[in-house]
Amino acid sequence: MSNPIQHCLERLHLVDDTKLRQRAEQFQGQFSKLPPKLFNKGGPNCQPVICIHLAYESLQHYDWNVELAAQLAGCNTKAYEAVLSMVRKQLGIEPVVTFETLLVALGSTTMTSPVEELWKSFEADYVGHFKGTQQKINAKQELTSPRWKGAIVYCCAKALGVRKTHTPLNTLCICLLIFSFND
Repeated sequence: MSNPIQHCLERLHLVDDTKLRQRAEQFQGQFSKLPPKLFNKGGPNCQPVICIHLAYESLQHYDWNVELAAQLAGCNTKAYEAVLSMVRKQLGIEPVVTFETLLVALGSTTMTSPVEELWKSFEADYVGHFKGTQQKINAKQELTSPRWKGAIVYCCAKALGVRKTHTPLNTLCICLLIFSFND
């Protein structure tokens, strides 16, 4: 098949989603600005799979299967996530993650209050450690990263004894942090 995005969409059983295909093709156009060596760690289908992955997220879908994507891309999960992270950095893409999104995905919406309380406390303490105005602005900007929200949810889950696998939280926060709810 001459169109790798179309081929990967078929393999992912997403061929009927025209919005997804169009958005993936838009991302493919943006990838032309990226150095080709960026995809060297990934497999032969890494570029079209990441196009589809980013398109999927941009359409507000959060149930992407990273393991299946890595398999289709022709590489292991760690390599896929590393290439995805580099592509995001090069394109300036940072996903918007909310506590609601994380808690719904984990099936733990009962943790909403403790998570929000811990976040408010952590945010105030973290920003309070900085002296200058510019440092405080930079700290607040840093806290917009999904990794921080993932860490707060993880801490609350551990404290409350919620047992989940790390994959959904890791995937939703788009981070390469290694943690497990099974500790």
